[in-house]
Amino acid sequence: MSDFPMAAATRRSMYQRIHRWLGLTLVVLLGAQCITGTVLVFEEEIECLLSPALMCTEAPYREAMPLDTVALHAEASLPAPAATESRQLDVTRLGFGLNENAAIRVRMREREAPHAEIEAFLDPGGEVLGWRPHKSLGLSRSSIVPTLRELHTKLLAGDIGKNVLGAVAFLWLLSGATGFYLSLPRNFSWARWRFAWTLRRLGSAYELHRAGGLWLSGAASIFALTAVLLVFDDSIFGAPDKPVSGPAEATLGFDDVLAAAARHLPDNGKDYTLRELRRDPQHHSYRLDFRHVPAGGLWHRPDERLYLDAAEGALLRREGWVDAPPAERLRHLALPLHSGAVLGLPGRMAASAAALLLLVQLVAGFALWRRRSAFS
Repeated sequence: MSDFPMAAATRRSMYQRIHRWLGLTLVVLLGAQCITGTVLVFEEEIECLLSPALMCTEAPYREAMPLDTVALHAEASLPAPAATESRQLDVTRLGFGLNENAAIRVRMREREAPHAEIEAFLDPGGEVLGWRPHKSLGLSRSSIVPTLRELHTKLLAGDIGKNVLGAVAFLWLLSGATGFYLSLPRNFSWARWRFAWTLRRLGSAYELHRAGGLWLSGAASIFALTAVLLVFDDSIFGAPDKPVSGPAEATLGFDDVLAAAARHLPDNGKDYTLRELRRDPQHHSYRLDFRHVPAGGLWHRPDERLYLDAAEGALLRREGWVDAPPAERLRHLALPLHSGAVLGLPGRMAASAAALLLLVQLVAGFALWRRRSAFS
């Protein structure tokens, strides 16, 4: 019997060391993730604030111009030397913001250099507001948000950075589990444990770290678990299906395929708005992503994704929430759950606030370690 308290003390000491060194190892990367995530939750709104002349328009554009005309205006309006007769451009994507005054984003690539993509921004009248290279990185007003997105998702290091972040998210879950265990009193009772949830002194790094960790444990678990799902989705759920090709006689334009897509959406498209429309000349098909924006209610379904052939607008494949098996639903729920978008604007605000509070909790933990190290 006398060995039991010793074993419990040894186990607790081991968990303390694991929690401490995991926290010290991850604090910089997790801090960066909290800061960039707070910004990216409101990515569209922040880009509009930083570059209003490029990203925003003065009037809603939804019915202002046919989509095929938008594509033609974008192709014809590129500045020299991109719009020379020796170069041929393909419009591959049209992007639409959640806000009515967001500019239309038109992505184009050169046939001779398909990886050199250009993104144009148009107003309702078809005038090009500006251009930038796709995934333009830097600290300029038009590039800072794409740079933060690349930092948040890939650490500016491509697939290697993406996998590192997946490992960080997994270790974060482990750190959270050890921290939760350490919050339990040695002689457990609910009455004693509730004090661990209490913040009696705002300036106490220990109480900020302990109580903040407990109150934010749900949000931290959601962030970490969904990050693991997003990074390792192919390994967890299986590789996505290969693209399905349509008939070679591709005759439909952007407007025709959008009209054809409405009949394949739930409730004939009620409460759905177009997020992005992609053209795939190689497979003679289109991909359309629709966001769910319910007129009433908080629950926002994950995007519905339709693949239509470019000859007749026939449905080749659908992905999303409706009629999907449980595993696929979880796969498509990961991103909106990670960003809070699954609950619309209130959910995004809650995710942003939780990320900032988690940053405070991380700083408190680091300060606690520094103070204890100074006296050891």
